Amino acid sequence: MGQLLSIADTAVNKGLKLGADEIEILLLRGESTEVALENNDIHIGRTDVRSGTGIRVFKKKGLGFASTNSVNEKDIVNAIERALQLAGHAPSEPWNELPDKAPLKDVDGLYDPESESFETEDALQMATEMLNTAKDFDERITVDKGTFSAHRGEEAIANSRGVQAEEKTSSFLWFIMGMAIEGEEVSNLDYSIRFTHNVRKIDVGKVAEEFAERVTSSLGAKSVGSFEGPVILGPDAGKLLLGTVLTHAINSDNVQKGMSQFGEKIGEEVCSTNLSVMDDGLLEDGLATSSFDREGLPHQRIGLIENGILKSYIYNTKTASKDSVRSTGNASGDERQSPGVGTTNVVIEDGKKRFEDIVGETEHGLIVRRLSGYPDPLSGDFSAVVKGGFLVKNGDMVQPVTDTMISGNVFDLLRRIDAVSKERERVMSFTLPSIKVEGVSVTGKG
Repeated sequence: MGQLLSIADTAVNKGLKLGADEIEILLLRGESTEVALENNDIHIGRTDVRSGTGIRVFKKKGLGFASTNSVNEKDIVNAIERALQLAGHAPSEPWNELPDKAPLKDVDGLYDPESESFETEDALQMATEMLNTAKDFDERITVDKGTFSAHRGEEAIANSRGVQAEEKTSSFLWFIMGMAIEGEEVSNLDYSIRFTHNVRKIDVGKVAEEFAERVTSSLGAKSVGSFEGPVILGPDAGKLLLGTVLTHAINSDNVQKGMSQFGEKIGEEVCSTNLSVMDDGLLEDGLATSSFDREGLPHQRIGLIENGILKSYIYNTKTASKDSVRSTGNASGDERQSPGVGTTNVVIEDGKKRFEDIVGETEHGLIVRRLSGYPDPLSGDFSAVVKGGFLVKNGDMVQPVTDTMISGNVFDLLRRIDAVSKERERVMSFTLPSIKVEGVSVTGKG
């Protein structure tokens, strides 16, 4: 048992002695280093140290929650007493309960020992390389902002039903954003971003080159004439449109509140048979990968949609109790709030066609890399500006586009998926292919 878990276990026993019927203690401790890019220059790096404790207690099925930015025993006891006071005045709910202990699987690769020797100077070197690679790619590149950050942390959860979980993690995230400028012409603002747990998997040069290619290729953009037809959503655009709506719809809390279009549709076809989606909390080198969730229950791989059929919602302990099912290990949140329900790593399965073949089969359509504007997660309605797109004619990408919007309803689009690419890309906690959908309204000034 590590130090944090020992502190959590002791605090659980203290909370029971103070009068809690049930109690859960979450402790976090970590150190982050960040170097920022801004206006084509490097900013001085900074290091932050953070710790915190979240306490959830139940008294006669009433919930009390309190937190503190300390892992000191005295501060934890004070927070337990505050949580108990709140629980004593809270309404009783039959679903207010903590989970029982469940076996956890060790997840390889979450902590890299080499991260212990990764210093601010190393982060500065990475940020500098990323900036220089982008600038050297093309003299028209201008970097608006970016970041290289490194984090080491540990987490421990214990509760009065025997849950005991602890884990150390290391993580590195880097992104770069900007545009290309040629004379009076300015490209779309675009970015590239990557994440890893492992020092040796850091590759800032690849991200910088990807970003530079994106912004330079969008120079010379023109508006297109309005039409209704096929749109090929790249991974970033797919995450914003499809990901936002799907993650809302499969959330059991939203379903139980009558705020999901997928309510009471388990076993029914909710989208094209071309689409299969899973939530994978054990994904190798995933942004949201860990062995346990916010309640200390094991993460797992959950089939959400299989060939268009809705298979499962995601649950934490409370929402699972309401539906008389088991938690899927999707309790979310941190030490500053009581657990919610959330996805981990959302994975859309790859398809049968190469991206270039999907484009080649398109007579008149649009490729959309990036969008500005979010869909309504409940209704699915959207209207978004294309920030990185290309007009396709007779199977060829003929020009980048500007002053162009797409609109429609995501739930309709889900049923009109025509093709899914073999190639996939990670966009933060999502892994997505390119997805071709039919019947999208495209509005342009051309």
